[in-house]
Amino acid sequence: MSIPYITFKLAKNEKKSLKIIGQIRQFIRQGADEVKYRQRPQDFTRDYILTFTTTTTLILSNLTNSLSVELIRFFSKLKLDPQYMVTKSAFSQARKKVRPLFFSDLFEYVVKCAYKIIKVKRWRGFRLWAMDGSGLRLPDIEALGDLFGWHKNQHNRVPSARLRGIYDVLNHLCVRIDLKSRHEDELTTAQDWVSDQPKDVLMIYDRGYFGFNLPWLHHHYGTHYLLRCPLGATRSIQAFLASHKKSQVVDFVAGDRSTRSMRKRNLPLHRYTKVTVRLIRVELGKDQPPEVLMTNLLDHRKYPTRLFKKLYFLRWGIETYWDRLKNIFAVGSFSGYSQTAIWQDLYATVIATNLQSILCADCQKKLNQINSNRYWNYQINRNISAGLIKDYFVKLLLKSESKIKRWLQELLTLMLQNLERIVPNQSRPRNFKIMDRKRHETEKNYRRV
Repeated sequence: MSIPYITFKLAKNEKKSLKIIGQIRQFIRQGADEVKYRQRPQDFTRDYILTFTTTTTLILSNLTNSLSVELIRFFSKLKLDPQYMVTKSAFSQARKKVRPLFFSDLFEYVVKCAYKIIKVKRWRGFRLWAMDGSGLRLPDIEALGDLFGWHKNQHNRVPSARLRGIYDVLNHLCVRIDLKSRHEDELTTAQDWVSDQPKDVLMIYDRGYFGFNLPWLHHHYGTHYLLRCPLGATRSIQAFLASHKKSQVVDFVAGDRSTRSMRKRNLPLHRYTKVTVRLIRVELGKDQPPEVLMTNLLDHRKYPTRLFKKLYFLRWGIETYWDRLKNIFAVGSFSGYSQTAIWQDLYATVIATNLQSILCADCQKKLNQINSNRYWNYQINRNISAGLIKDYFVKLLLKSESKIKRWLQELLTLMLQNLERIVPNQSRPRNFKIMDRKRHETEKNYRRV
């Protein structure tokens, strides 16, 4: 059966993508005049093909394939004569003139604009954010290994870092990202970020973040959290499990280790300091032990116990985001080997993932109409849409502003023509066997074309 041709038109209330594209274009134009985004004041003052605007847009276009091919594709869309094609060396020299601060500021600006433009989804008045970390292998450069750390075994060592991020699981936006040393504790980063958490956010943590410090810091700054607890971690948790209660408010008491670490931060925490928390019992199945969640949402009537199982399950959104960031947008396939290139590519890739989420949100109303006529529900294919966005990137950011609406409609139409079925209640048993398929593979010194 043939698939009916789908067309997309931007209605008055469906111009979120158009506004975001306009904001990004404006930020890049204004950034070209800001000295703080250049390594030296005299950079990008000469009339040359690789201007500040062109160089930054090129970096933002997700350079995951062979750099020579990426340059040819990019400048051919700008109708540049092949005899004047930009070389890899010229691009490498041009990108060194752009400070990573530009891309980090653009990332924060896109997130801020997105929350103003989109219809923000909430849970009981809260935005749901999840915090987590993920390992990231870096190019095999000695300086990067000395900066971020080495992953070693009995045969070799490779530079490796730790991605730390916060992800809005309902609105599918990465709201904070950082690259830390692989030797730095994730809990330390989480404690550093609590003070910046907005009051209307409920932060969800995995059990790796368990400890007294996080609940106390949330209490100290007046923010909210949901934390999974290791079974048997404290006597109060053991007593709660033995009581078979579904929910209970208890006092969490500080120990010597927590007191010492908080004193190093000059925070007023003393031995035997108490913080009131709510423990929630979550039943997973007949043959599985229960889980225990901890939160400072103490009101049982406003936040019934039955809601928290599905609420914590939403944390899985950040796990799927790491998968999308690494396997679809190929964040580990860096286009340069310097520290500057690593930071530029990281922020550029995360900006691309957020732009994809905003474009998908613009298609949701049309997608609901499509699903109303089908037996199964469908969603936009994230892999194909990432490739489509990359193809339209030059047109949307560098071409004539008068044609942006038409190109955006073409892009959204193509995204709606490439859907995938949503499999409800999909569950697969975890396979813990050692995967050794890469053990005998040789590392290539080139990227895909």
